[in-house]
Amino acid sequence: MSSENASRRMQNIQNEISRIQSRIADIARDEARASERIARATENLSRASSLNMAKTYQSDIQRNQNELSRLNGRRALEARNLARTQEEFSRAQKDYIREQQKEFQDSQKMIKRMQDEARQQQMERFNEIRLAKASPEQVVSTNPKLAYSAFISHASEDKAELAKPLAEALVS
Repeated sequence: MSSENASRRMQNIQNEISRIQSRIADIARDEARASERIARATENLSRASSLNMAKTYQSDIQRNQNELSRLNGRRALEARNLARTQEEFSRAQKDYIREQQKEFQDSQKMIKRMQDEARQQQMERFNEIRLAKASPEQVVSTNPKLAYSAFISHASEDKAELAKPLAEALVS
């Protein structure tokens, strides 16, 4: 998993947490309304002038208490879902951090490898330059694998005097 995927996963979980929190807020609002209805029905029950009115208010109180109980159960279920989702978010954060650290370490390794390669290339260039400036004896002694071919162009009258001694000096 890349840190980008881990980040996307965290965002999805955060969105789910927001939805759960919104549902909990809706349930709390509904609980408050049910409690208000119970309070009104209780007040009306205390002022009821007839037995039928008292039974009606008592029925309203019972129905709203049942509704309140049902809402409390839903809120408890959503609270458990929220806790599980928050734990999942925490795990996703740890995964994200771990992925970022891994990517950072990988990039550090790549940078070190590139620096080593650049250093190696610099050393090779330095050696090439040093060898190019060296005398033929130094080139042969520092790198016996190097072999050179040379053609000496000369006039026939210069052969004995110039070309032969030059060729012998180059070979030895």
